[in-house]
Amino acid sequence: MNYTDSFFWNLLFIILYLTFICVLIIRYRFVSIHLFTSASIKSILLFIHLNYFRMPGSSNDAYSFFLTAAELSTNDPFFNFIGLSSYFYSWFWSIVFSITIPSELLMSLASICVSLLIIVVSYKIFEKIVSNRKASLFTWILVLYPSLNLYSVLTMREVYITFFVGILIYQLLFSINKKFNPKIFFVSLILTFLHGGFLILFLIYIIYTMYLYFKNITKAKDFLLFSSTFLLIFLLLFSFFNLDLTLPKLRSADKLFDSETQIYYLSKKIDNENAGAVYPQFLKPGTTADLFLLAPVRFIYFIGSPFPWDVRSMLHLIGLIDGAFFMFIFSSFLFNTPSYKRSHPAIRLFFLFLPVLIAFLYGTSNFGTAQRHRLKFIILFLSLFIFKNSERAK
Repeated sequence: MNYTDSFFWNLLFIILYLTFICVLIIRYRFVSIHLFTSASIKSILLFIHLNYFRMPGSSNDAYSFFLTAAELSTNDPFFNFIGLSSYFYSWFWSIVFSITIPSELLMSLASICVSLLIIVVSYKIFEKIVSNRKASLFTWILVLYPSLNLYSVLTMREVYITFFVGILIYQLLFSINKKFNPKIFFVSLILTFLHGGFLILFLIYIIYTMYLYFKNITKAKDFLLFSSTFLLIFLLLFSFFNLDLTLPKLRSADKLFDSETQIYYLSKKIDNENAGAVYPQFLKPGTTADLFLLAPVRFIYFIGSPFPWDVRSMLHLIGLIDGAFFMFIFSSFLFNTPSYKRSHPAIRLFFLFLPVLIAFLYGTSNFGTAQRHRLKFIILFLSLFIFKNSERAK
């Protein structure tokens, strides 16, 4: 299907984009230089992307999200909810397109706007951990980070997930001891719809909240009332949204703990991937034991690949720098953990996100996908690293 861009709509999108940037800079003066620099870099990249040559990663998933949104917009998308799916993001945009026009420019400008909000959220997290000056310096990492700038101009969901992960981290760090935080509940639910892998985190939070309530309940009546309420919430959520407990890349829930299915699926992914960016053959599991024994190595490849011996093209050099950065900050956190107390926010934060990281490491079989997925957790890893420089919670 061919779509004709409208000069009027494109002009309107650009005016709204520039207005949003101005409002953001005025509203958040403490990161105004960061925001201006970030917006300038991303605007230049977007201009190049749309007029001269397409950025890496702009085909396949990125274009598929846009085309799906455009097609859904022609069929009353508001009344055709698609449930928990990789294309929930496209469904959201189909509603917007049904009001405006299908526009790659609009999706890209919106992604840049969300990436600017990432700058604001990250600074607010960092300043709670270290001094304002250090928080500003660490925020510059996100302003200049190549992968974040790249995916900010593409029609993908990466920056949206990164933003909501940042919101979740802020809430988890500074209000986790509350019995129930509706912000955590709804943000983790939004993340679940953006990417089903976050369903694990959503369920963990529900269980943790139940634990906080249960340990303070003394009357049987209160216990039954609370249990019935949470059971009702689960039933309503899963029936209304038609969720089927399917974790992307790990297959459906009934196959999740079927070792033969997982062995076949993981081996097939490595065999079918592009040979230039595929994980090494030794990461293919052959037995049930391999699923567990290879987990640490898959984790290292998830956060650090490609390694020097894996580089086969110039494009891999970008991934090499990206992976080296993640390996450095994670190693710094890991080596510093003995100095933390068990209740240290960094330890608590890491173990809350660990099940989600495990889901992603088993669902990733090539360097490009690993680079894209670990970007979702850049605020998490930076926060863990920054705690090393903090004296506030040791």
